[in-house]
Amino acid sequence: MAAPGIHFLTGKALERLHDGAPVSFAFQLTLSTIPRSVPLERALERFVISYDVWGETFSVVQAREPRRSVSHLAPGAAEAWCVEHMYVPSLGAPSDRDLWLRLEIRAEQTPPQLMTDGGLSIRSLIDIFNGAAPPATQQWSAETGPFRLRDLKR
Repeated sequence: MAAPGIHFLTGKALERLHDGAPVSFAFQLTLSTIPRSVPLERALERFVISYDVWGETFSVVQAREPRRSVSHLAPGAAEAWCVEHMYVPSLGAPSDRDLWLRLEIRAEQTPPQLMTDGGLSIRSLIDIFNGAAPPATQQWSAETGPFRLRDLKR
């Protein structure tokens, strides 16, 4: 499966990667008979992406067992690798009805870092006690359909 036009290595997530922090992305792939309705099947997956500052390439680790990983990728190749490793079972889906696939991606937030190499982070404590709002969650989605299982190449 390819999701042309969906790029999630952007914005705050990309900034965190360039700062040397790995970023976890939660993926959900749903198969339904009506767009954005109750899914017939659903797949959840998590990928952790890191950035090699010196090589300017990305590495991806699939979080579930068996763990798969890949490294030395350009941004688009890292995004494509994640999407290509998503699948949703279709055994119970009707082969003669229109179906839709929806891919949703969310960059997961990291908890505030209270301790640093220099000790307790006063800035993090101030943010917590002031009730500072967490940064907005980055989300992306793509949908394709209608298609029929019987028309897909095997």
